[in-house]
This record gives sequence, C-alpha cells and structure tokens, in this order.
Amino acid sequence: MKHRRSPSRSGRRGRGRGRLTKPAHRIEQSLAAAQAYHVLHSMLAAPQGAAILDARIGQ
Repeated sequence: MKHRRSPSRSGRRGRGRGRLTKPAHRIEQSLAAAQAYHVLHSMLAAPQGAAILDARIGQ
C-alpha cells in the first residue's frame, strides 16, 4: 500500500510565499520606481496608469 499525503497538507503553501512582501520592501520598490520615473521624465507627476520597473506609479 502506497502512502498518500493527507488532504489537509497537500497543496498548502508555506508562509511568506506568493506576492506578499514586507512593508519596508514595498516602500523601497515604490521609491525606486518613483526615482526611475523622475530620471526619465524630469517630473514626479505621473498620469494614471503609468508604470515603471513593474510598479504602477500613476494615481
């Protein structure tokens, strides 16, 4: 007889996986994106839908 994983444990993901990140990391990513946008456009007023470095910066 083969051993099967219990249904409660199969398919579970460990903590910290996926798209959830620490708040400090998100702030650093947002700051880097704003700085990159400023370098390219010489302003921080981004239109809605503007994105750079895989981050949306437009409001």
